[in-house]
Amino acid sequence: LKDYHLRAGSEAIDTAPYTAALDGNLDLDGLPRSVNLPLVPAGTSVDLGAYERQSINNIMVNDSFNADLSQWTLPYPAIVSRDSNNGNGPSGSGSLKVLGGIVSNAASVTVAKQCQVLPGPGLYRITAWGRSPGAGAITPGDGLTVNWKVFKPAVPAYGCTGPIIDQGDVLIPATTNWMLSPTPGQFGINFDDYLSNAAVEISLVARDVSFPDPQGFRDYNVAFDGITVEANNDLIFANGFD
Repeated sequence: LKDYHLRAGSEAIDTAPYTAALDGNLDLDGLPRSVNLPLVPAGTSVDLGAYERQSINNIMVNDSFNADLSQWTLPYPAIVSRDSNNGNGPSGSGSLKVLGGIVSNAASVTVAKQCQVLPGPGLYRITAWGRSPGAGAITPGDGLTVNWKVFKPAVPAYGCTGPIIDQGDVLIPATTNWMLSPTPGQFGINFDDYLSNAAVEISLVARDVSFPDPQGFRDYNVAFDGITVEANNDLIFANGFD
């Protein structure tokens, strides 16, 4: 089945013709029809389509892996799966589990990534949950990192392509219990740099802390959940975002 709910960066948000008769109307989910979202550079409070987006956050899609791993690109699908052991959300809502080995020259590998168009200029925050089941009192667990890159594509290009204008990492402690990243990532886009197709790419990175065997085989045992990219509404107009 296709999902026709609008993503945070959709140009269909707040662009439908508005009339007072729409006040009090509901969308196909039974939610309010006239919702004016922050950051969206548009002129009305009504979305095109059957569904009204109720909040600008979370910008990521399938951030908690509730039913599957859809919307995520998986470079190594043989070692990545959905698990019912979750770090946030309702019990059993799911997580992305990395368990198994691959031949790799690098200790750190990207195991999943997703690209989303940003809804507008402002400040954004990135957080994530993670765990390293192999961690022990003596043996360190495999590492977990969320890498982010902000792209400014040249029109008419769209998505995560073109110049990278900002990037960074969010580190998650390697513990057996689920842990929220203690220090969120943060990036900003000002009005001069913003284009309607500016995008953020989120990469989930696993790091093997052991030495590879002579053939370069590496084992990974980590899990990710609750990947969020959120507009930091308290800071939207701070630091030059007038």
